[in-house]
Amino acid sequence: MNICSLPLTAPTDEEGSVKGFRPGLTARMWARLQDFPDNWEFVGGRTAVAYQIGNAVPPRLAQAAGLALFAALQNVEFEWESLLWPRERARLGVEAPSLQPADCEVLTRDAFDLA
Repeated sequence: MNICSLPLTAPTDEEGSVKGFRPGLTARMWARLQDFPDNWEFVGGRTAVAYQIGNAVPPRLAQAAGLALFAALQNVEFEWESLLWPRERARLGVEAPSLQPADCEVLTRDAFDLA
């Protein structure tokens, strides 16, 4: 993102009505593309805000990467489209897997004869 080309405000109707007009995206518009909520408050100047937006990982991308990693490790398949693009805009809940491997014996402190 070129910080010098970031407009401070959205184009007006008058600017938008000019033939061939191509508006630049504001920082808020870029933030919306990265799935930041509209009420998210950025801290810093234009450069700092541009870096915050540019370095952000969209939640859907993070969700897809996490699910792909889980699927590969657990050898499971997902209905990707319904998980990543649900019909409702509600946030999906995914049950966390157990941290205890299913095929391993749990060793307690008593299992080690340290006497």
